[in-house]
Amino acid sequence: MAPSSPPRTTNDSRTVGTTRAVHSISAVPACAALGALVFTAACGLVGSPGADEQVWPSDTWSTTDPGDAGLDPAAIAALVTQAAAAESRCLVVTANGHVVAEGTWGDEGPDDPSNTFSVTKSITSLLVGIASDRGLLDVDDPVATHVEDWVDPPGEPIRVRHLLSNTSGLPDGGDDFSIFVEEATEDATDLAPLHDPDEVWEYNNAAVQVLDAVLVAATGQPTREFAEEALFAPLGMHHTEMVTDGVGDTMTFTGATSTCRDLARLGLLLLADGEWDGTQVVSSEWVRRATFPSQDLNPAYGHLWWLNRPGGIALEDVGGHGDELAPDVDREMVAGVGLGGQVVAVFPEDGIVVTRMSTADDAPPFSARDIAEGIDAALAPTPGGEGAAGTSAATHRSHG
Repeated sequence: MAPSSPPRTTNDSRTVGTTRAVHSISAVPACAALGALVFTAACGLVGSPGADEQVWPSDTWSTTDPGDAGLDPAAIAALVTQAAAAESRCLVVTANGHVVAEGTWGDEGPDDPSNTFSVTKSITSLLVGIASDRGLLDVDDPVATHVEDWVDPPGEPIRVRHLLSNTSGLPDGGDDFSIFVEEATEDATDLAPLHDPDEVWEYNNAAVQVLDAVLVAATGQPTREFAEEALFAPLGMHHTEMVTDGVGDTMTFTGATSTCRDLARLGLLLLADGEWDGTQVVSSEWVRRATFPSQDLNPAYGHLWWLNRPGGIALEDVGGHGDELAPDVDREMVAGVGLGGQVVAVFPEDGIVVTRMSTADDAPPFSARDIAEGIDAALAPTPGGEGAAGTSAATHRSHG
């Protein structure tokens, strides 16, 4: 089948694309310049061997029609339209490793990275898991094992797992602790605890930044370099990197730059329980640990990954409603979430990954909840057929 016709441009430089699927397409040099909204028709996409077959992207992604993946094309089109209206930078929907829909908007192309904000935390979780798998640290290690001059509360020591579950009792660093902090790791490791560990749950940038000091001590190299060697390179995430603060320490709570396509690779890693095309990048045990409730204070939180279940904590700040990411969706979802609606949403029982990025802080809201509701609609049973993309080839994982 020939490539779809180029999307038509509008006066504000945004684009409206076709909704016709393309099974075979060659590279289109002008694709990045067009900022095209396309359905399985973009630079770096190739024909699909079959929608029900799990595939791994190399430098290119295979594609398939939403309908062939068991998804309602109209519901997927509605999700893309919603993302466009919310001033998204990009959106990618994959089923069993096949791209079924992709949108890019604005002047930059699908391989131009931008800030993932707190999705960085979910990346950091995987780095800790890899270091643990290699025997370089244990999540039950006291932080003092890895950080010199660490100050513990009088009772139970703060352990690595407390940093991962937001139960360390450390102060969050306040409004000054942001991507612009000059000495992030030093400032974080200098903080004195306010509570005993496991006493309170608090979303905590500073505590996650302490993991930089832990990883450096455990691996013997800058966290930024460890991330490239242990995670980004094996997954082919060539447009992703972690950034440093003013003194060269890696930011582990925010700031990593990436693309929707690269973040989709991260989601596929979780779908496959840490395996990538035959190589175990991070153990299945760690994936299970990271994507299972890490404590009882907020069961909607794993190890730096959000879970779609009641948590007892108001989640409006991360795009949820009440104490759930998507209370109207009775479907398992694991998500990395960042400021401005940066999202990696993984649907383990359905073989689906959706990623979305935005560069506009004041853009209309678009969150993991919107993605979950869109995918739920796309998976709804249709008359005379199944409604689940992952019934034959998805990697299933029970948390029971």
